[in-house]
Amino acid sequence: MTYTQSSILDVLKGLDRFGSLPESELLRLSAVAQPLRYRMGQSILRRETLPHQLAVLLEGQARLLGYDLRTQAPVTLKRLDKGELLGIAGLVRGIPCETVIASTEVTCLTLPAQAFLRSLDEYPEFGRQLRYQCHLAEAFDLLGKVLAGSAQDPGDLRQLIVQAASGAIVCYLPSGQARLHNLNRNRNWMISSGVVAQHTSGEWLTVEADTAVHVVGGQARLIGFHPTDCLPLLDRGAIAPMSLLVAQR
Repeated sequence: MTYTQSSILDVLKGLDRFGSLPESELLRLSAVAQPLRYRMGQSILRRETLPHQLAVLLEGQARLLGYDLRTQAPVTLKRLDKGELLGIAGLVRGIPCETVIASTEVTCLTLPAQAFLRSLDEYPEFGRQLRYQCHLAEAFDLLGKVLAGSAQDPGDLRQLIVQAASGAIVCYLPSGQARLHNLNRNRNWMISSGVVAQHTSGEWLTVEADTAVHVVGGQARLIGFHPTDCLPLLDRGAIAPMSLLVAQR
């Protein structure tokens, strides 16, 4: 299929994830979007490299992979079909974590990262639905590293992390002094990206009373996992929440 700006605009209008954007913004995005084809078996994303674009899967199928550090082998996390957004986890975190391989001949519609991130910033509803979601590749990157340090086998790693991601919530701490009173104390919180009181991605938080912490540089992204979903980790001692250096109010 040959894609023109008009047909690309129609594609964007038909995507549920882009439904909150006005036509003027969709028109702006369609002007910078490009179709890109991948051969079967070709890498669309690599977990070592931060995406420079968002890709929307238009034709064909692909696989989202995680890398099990215990076995040094890839794990298929999800089979991807038309309409999936590829690269979203890395872009909202600012940390690469996605490996996507084409299972068939694939056509993607690519949007430059800066153009896409601008849309997230300028249209809050659009930004909320994508930024306040724990993405599967993100959860695997975080929890997979925790499990790699455990001497026990938690069982089905994929199922454990799929469940943890589906029940997780997201919160952001602004740069500078940030208070933790808005964090749900019934969650197990982990830093996904950013630096909080000298602690960084993959470390657990202990949320105590009304405390304040210093967030270095840009904002910090936190993931709150449901305790039930973390029981396999808690039971094996893999979760060891670190104590933040906090300043009491």
